[in-house]
Amino acid sequence: MEKKLLELIETEDKKNALSDAEIAEKLLISRYDVIKLRKKLDIPDYSSRRLPYLKETIIDMLTKNKHISSVELTKLIEANGFNVSRFLVTRLKEELIKELFENDFIEEIEEVDKEVDCKFEQNVKKQSNRIFEKIIGSEGSIEFQISQAIAAVMYPPSGLHTLILGQTGTGKSFLAETMYKIAVDSGRISKESSLIKLNCADYSDNPQLLLSQLFGYVKGAFTGAAIDKAGLIEKANNGILFLDEIHRLPLEGQEILFSVMDNGKYRKLGQTDNEEKVSVMIIGATTEEANSHLLATFRRRIPMVIELPPLSSRTMNERYEIIINFLRNEALRIGLEIHLKSEALCALLLYDCVGNIGQLKSDIQVACATDYLRYLNENNKYLSLDVSDFNIYVQQGLLRKKYSNDEINKHFNQGIVIMPDENEITFLDEKDLYILPNNIYMYIEKRYETLKKQGIPQKLIYSIVGKEIDIKLERTAKYISLNSKDNSERKGIIKIVGKEIVETVEKMVELAEINLGPLNKSLVYSLSLHLCESIHRIKEDKPILCPELEEIKQTHILEYETASEMIKLAESSILGVKFPEDEKGFVSMYLKNNIDSFVNSNNKVKIIIITHGNVSEEMAKVVNKIIGYEVIHYICMPLDENPKFALKRTIELVKKINQNGILILVDMGSLLTFGELITKESGIPTKTIGRVDVAMALEVAIKAENGETTLSELYDIVKKQNTYIGYMRRPEDTNKKKVIVTLCITGEGAALGIKKLIEDMLPEVSRNEIEIIPLGIMGNGTDEYIKKIHANKEVIAIIGTIDPKIENIKFFPIERIMEDMGLDELKQIISDKIQMQILNRGINNIIDQKLIIPNAIFNTKEEVINSLANLLEKQGYVKDNYKKSVHEREAQMPTIFVNGIAIPHTYPKYVIKPGIAIAILKKPVKWSEDYLADIIIMLALGYNYKPVYKYIYKISKDIEILQKIRSCKDEEEIANYLTEGFYKCID
Repeated sequence: MEKKLLELIETEDKKNALSDAEIAEKLLISRYDVIKLRKKLDIPDYSSRRLPYLKETIIDMLTKNKHISSVELTKLIEANGFNVSRFLVTRLKEELIKELFENDFIEEIEEVDKEVDCKFEQNVKKQSNRIFEKIIGSEGSIEFQISQAIAAVMYPPSGLHTLILGQTGTGKSFLAETMYKIAVDSGRISKESSLIKLNCADYSDNPQLLLSQLFGYVKGAFTGAAIDKAGLIEKANNGILFLDEIHRLPLEGQEILFSVMDNGKYRKLGQTDNEEKVSVMIIGATTEEANSHLLATFRRRIPMVIELPPLSSRTMNERYEIIINFLRNEALRIGLEIHLKSEALCALLLYDCVGNIGQLKSDIQVACATDYLRYLNENNKYLSLDVSDFNIYVQQGLLRKKYSNDEINKHFNQGIVIMPDENEITFLDEKDLYILPNNIYMYIEKRYETLKKQGIPQKLIYSIVGKEIDIKLERTAKYISLNSKDNSERKGIIKIVGKEIVETVEKMVELAEINLGPLNKSLVYSLSLHLCESIHRIKEDKPILCPELEEIKQTHILEYETASEMIKLAESSILGVKFPEDEKGFVSMYLKNNIDSFVNSNNKVKIIIITHGNVSEEMAKVVNKIIGYEVIHYICMPLDENPKFALKRTIELVKKINQNGILILVDMGSLLTFGELITKESGIPTKTIGRVDVAMALEVAIKAENGETTLSELYDIVKKQNTYIGYMRRPEDTNKKKVIVTLCITGEGAALGIKKLIEDMLPEVSRNEIEIIPLGIMGNGTDEYIKKIHANKEVIAIIGTIDPKIENIKFFPIERIMEDMGLDELKQIISDKIQMQILNRGINNIIDQKLIIPNAIFNTKEEVINSLANLLEKQGYVKDNYKKSVHEREAQMPTIFVNGIAIPHTYPKYVIKPGIAIAILKKPVKWSEDYLADIIIMLALGYNYKPVYKYIYKISKDIEILQKIRSCKDEEEIANYLTEGFYKCID
């Protein structure tokens, strides 16, 4: 093989050397084997092999024309037969220019490049966004956050001040650094501009020192101030200032930043006369609740808030990619390949990483450092990370069952190999994945000693080792099942263990199938090997210990009872052997891992629970533990997450697990619409049931597992048995007046008190014109009275001291509303109802022809604002002081957008009813120092009009739509075009 490799290298095209993958394909070996052969023969990788030929060609061309641009140079090199990127050519050109020519020529050459590459530079903004695409989760769980970050950086003229929220270790600093790179690459700030960082927590005990570091000081400002000193904010001028742990910034510092944010001015400590000018984008980060640790006036000046999710909310795919990325970084750091055993990967994927991504990185580094010492002492060829190399809390990850088996097996059915100079990963040999039945006891003894040396308590050792054996036996069962050859395999096992043991085990398996149903036939082979070894140990008086015995007895009751009967049969058949109770535990494990999961599987309806918060995860855990294995899948939607991201994750899960339709169990709100949206997107049949609880989930899981019930039958069964099943209201219901009923057994007076409490705690109730109706208990007529209200209006919730049990109406005990979770749940219901109302109502009532001025002629920004505000006021959309407030906001920060659009607006408190005033100008007006606007969209909207805001954002990015709007002849044509576009957008 070495000879063949050398021959291939010798005959390859020197201009386009063969990659490792291409060599592997030609030699019919694995890429990993190619890498090992290459290193053994000291052969460089493909890029290094062609580099001398590429440099020689570039030198020849530069000698002929030292003023050639990078674009032209790349074209000529490609014409010479090289397959190269422009970026590689540019880098090599810069290096070779310095070697070939005097420094005097460099600036001249760079100037030529700038002129020729002007078009390329215009595309830098698009290309720079690809930086974010490299972030793990940018198209998954943090897609929304990434879009926020891009918007904040790209917003003219110098970005939006931003606050990043998140637990310790979620990547706040990393996001700030990436935003800085985007700002530079997009041209928002120059390459000479800086990202200045300050951790406010470092100076929390000395606020004055913090202020002096941040703002600087003048000579004599305090004792010891002998000279003027520039502050960090001055050093960040024309760049970005990143304030980590910003909640530690004293109130005085927050107030000084007001002036910086409002008009770009501040004073150093001790400065009384002149003000310093600065242009800076401020990014703050905090682990705390922003509203309780920052001044409200300071918080309002930061328009963009990005909240990063904890690692526990990220998908398993993303966590896997993060682990691979950290391992790759460590491999590059030490210049060694890293082997990660399958159980170690399992633990990293499942352990409770409270410190989030930062802790995950540290735990991987500690394990690598531990094994690096072993590498030095034992003269190994690579690092080999086993689960025992990690901290005990990582090892305990093996004990968790957070994800479904399908998700787990996808990622750690094999160990992985990370090469220091390769992006792709390879997999460890299969011998590390399985455990032969006759080797179980040896494995237990070896692992027990290893873990004991680490000082781990015995009880925890049993749990860890038991889980490792469980994983390996599960893989072994599948492997043997796939590779068994019926009768020939039986003859081979008889030769190893004897005919008596095989025939006894066959009778044991027949007995088990009476209780458990069909089992994989491979169970006979693995159980025969295991019992043969057990008999040897018993006869030699060696201990038999099943680490998972107690857990099996509690969670796999049927398997344990069956195993007990099987052991009795074995004892009566195999002379002179009395098996200990632990052997029942092992037989139970074999049964559990060999139950034929394929029986009726193609007919099974799959079940997904989706809830706000983490309720679905807890429900799934309970049901799966009762049944004994993963039956229920789940999706958690954080209360502040945009439902579209939860919907995207649900669609991915549905496509992966679907067999015969999906039954979706949800709690409330917008989640009730997911079934219809999923079926429309994927074509997979779904049914949705609302107001899920554990009892319902358990009942559905048991019925679905028999594989004989169709999706419609299962839905109908549950619907009949549970009268509280939720349903999706049709659009015609959404325009009804929204009502909350407060109810008290002591009379209407107490209900009035509850009403006042709700109004105080939830301002959004009055803001969205939701009526609160107080009621006292009226005997048996209470529920009928509420139903009567509900017939004419929409009762969205009942709050009180007694539940009237009205179908499809959520009841909240008054004490639950006093808790954060209950209050958040009620807020979510209100938000969902308002969103549905807006979507159904559309934009018809918001875009009024009377508020549109086509072909307008205005000379100044002030004239436009006055005219549109007067229209809104005249038609009854806004209050008297709306216009004044718009002017005040414009003075603070011009509401410019993009592509000639301006969106003046002010606070919703000045709005009477939602509306949008529009002016299409014949000639643009100056809206700010460097921005002209000819499409003015003045907003008079409430807080809950996200679909409308999203629509305006969409049309602002579409040049074709904007040209169409500009070409409209009259107000009717403009209104019709915008209305039609809105419905297409929400579809």
